[in-house]
Order: sequence, then structure tokens, then C-alpha cells
Amino acid sequence: MAELPGSFGKYFLCDKIAAGGMAEIYLAKLIGPGGFEKKLVIKKISPELARERPFVEMFVAEAKTLVSLSHGNIVPVYELGVVDDTYFIAMEYVDGPTLSELMAALAPVLKKLVAYRDR
Repeated sequence: MAELPGSFGKYFLCDKIAAGGMAEIYLAKLIGPGGFEKKLVIKKISPELARERPFVEMFVAEAKTLVSLSHGNIVPVYELGVVDDTYFIAMEYVDGPTLSELMAALAPVLKKLVAYRDR
């Protein structure tokens, strides 16, 4: 696991946002000359899966598919890369609540709707 905050190739990892069975998601920055900064997300393949060729191929296929799509509801992909034998996808950062935060906030309303429907 990366020491946070810290460098990852040309990116600076600021915080770990999430981790799942297949990947780890980090808030990152691309820092350039003259104070240039771009906030983005780095999706890194899980260390335990990074050595499994079929999974790496799926990860690469995911990046190729995502970069070919262009829609307002799909996060843009900037790069598929490898740093220290770790594959990653760099993508747009979208500020806002997570899906679990939205669901928690909507839970009382959803319960009322279900109760109303079932009466």
C-alpha cells in the first residue's frame, strides 16, 4: 500500500477514497509548472490481483472501453498506465456525496414511499 500522501508516478496521491475486491481508489493531483494542479482519481489494481494476468487483461479492457465512451453521465478517463508493475486508470474527479451517502440520506424517504405503497 502507498504511504499517503505520496507520489505515484507523475501523480500525487492525497487520500484513499475506497477499496474493493478488485481495485483501490485514490484522490490524487497532477501537479505541473507555475502552480498548475488538476484534481483527479487514480484507480489502482489491487496488489493481490496485479500478478494475475487474466485480471490485468480485464482491467486494461475496462480502461479501453471507458475511454471509448463519451457521455455526460460517464466519468472521462485520462490515462491507463503502469507504475512499479501496478496498473492504474486516471480519471476525472467528481466532487459530491458517495452512493452510500446518498442512499443513507434517502432511506427515510424510501421507507415512507414503501409504507405508502404497501398500505
